[in-house]
Amino acid sequence: QLTSIITALNKRHLWRHAVALTGNLAGAEVRQEGGSMLMNGICFGAALNSCSKSCQWDWTLEFLSLAGECRAELDARAYGTAISSFARSFRWQNAVMLLASLMQVGPLPDMISFTSVMTACDQASQWEHALGILGELCCQ
Repeated sequence: QLTSIITALNKRHLWRHAVALTGNLAGAEVRQEGGSMLMNGICFGAALNSCSKSCQWDWTLEFLSLAGECRAELDARAYGTAISSFARSFRWQNAVMLLASLMQVGPLPDMISFTSVMTACDQASQWEHALGILGELCCQ
């Protein structure tokens, strides 16, 4: 149900509200001993989508950290959305680091993740990094 609320806020372009709601709930869950498991990977995925659409890269970092603390399993799509958030916010270094982490520990990034990172590198005139990523993609 929480995912439905976050998604409804996203559809109404109320991304900052979705980010604030998720931040408050996730922070409360982390402080609770044992947690209520209210925040799952799907909820965090929806929140990361809000971050991407509102260029809230700082909240993207926070939600990735909180997802780990809540033991929420994020899928490749959620991580791809996080990478997109970094790319839209001109945070190419964060996008590159997250992609590198995914390639080492998983889940394996999808083509959208690779494209988002290469676009972020291109926008920052970091063509060397974009070529390196393209080389990694060719080796996959």
